[in-house]
Amino acid sequence: MCLDFRRGGFDISAIRYEDLVERPLEICRRAMDSCGLPVSFADNIVSCMQEDTQNTLVSKSSLSRFRDPKVTPEVKDSLDRLAAKYGLPSVSEGCILEGTISYKINHRA
Repeated sequence: MCLDFRRGGFDISAIRYEDLVERPLEICRRAMDSCGLPVSFADNIVSCMQEDTQNTLVSKSSLSRFRDPKVTPEVKDSLDRLAAKYGLPSVSEGCILEGTISYKINHRA
């Protein structure tokens, strides 16, 4: 969806979930900066993320039943075909889409 907006001339950014989980404070600071908001908001955002509802009994019960899916070579091939069909990068390559905060961090001119 981000690619469609960018192709349509809209300058939008995105955040990869993996980066947010790995480096929450850095990514939140960059997101605030990208939005023109005070970078100091990031500290409060990260604090709120750490006190998420994941600590409730209902949430713990639900999460305990979740199992990581098995991603077989056949599943990856199927996902790669879908990605190619919609003009997206292969899931097997693990690339970062242009326009994500991570892409901007790793590809500065």
